Amino acid sequence: MSIKRRSQAGAAVSWLILASSVQIAAAGNLVANSSFGVPRVPRGQYARFPTGSTLGTCGLAMQGGPGYQTGCWRVFGGDVDVATSGVWDAKGGTQSLELNGSTGGQMLQLYAAQPNTTYQLSFWLAGDPLLAGTVSLITVQEQFDGAGNYITGSMIGSYNFDTTGHSADNMGYQLVTGSFTTGPNAVWVDVEFQSTTYDASNPWWGPVVDEVTLK
Repeated sequence: MSIKRRSQAGAAVSWLILASSVQIAAAGNLVANSSFGVPRVPRGQYARFPTGSTLGTCGLAMQGGPGYQTGCWRVFGGDVDVATSGVWDAKGGTQSLELNGSTGGQMLQLYAAQPNTTYQLSFWLAGDPLLAGTVSLITVQEQFDGAGNYITGSMIGSYNFDTTGHSADNMGYQLVTGSFTTGPNAVWVDVEFQSTTYDASNPWWGPVVDEVTLK
């Protein structure tokens, strides 16, 4: 399966890490706006966010490269929908995110990382209950140095969810997890969610994500 990437100059640098040099990331969620509560959407409605939109309060910007900001989600392909509990139940709060808006969407969040460190990604996965079938997505990580130059990246995981038998008030969220390890020169990392669901007759139908955690 190919991973969609933004245009970047430079080749990926391969690296080798000895097991004894790898650290485990400290406790505490590194993901901001993890339940997609910002911006607030009126109950019973959904809001669509096209490419270039941000969700949350953006903070420090990475130098060079794409110049992404920390503290918020950025839609970098397609579009996504934020739905309230009046549309369907969220896992925890009152809002969740569908990775398909009018078509498959891709979003990312940037954070300041530690080199030679293993990070654990987890989130709750369901699917738009208006149709029965299997929705899917992939998660990706990309690493950058202190100047914002791309170093390397890889797929964290590929995930599926069967919406059959589920409904707006019985979403059937499932906890899924993955992990990755940063290289010796990593200063910034973005974690990406990319929909791999496409139904030509119903391009809006896709995976639903909530309560994202990175530790």
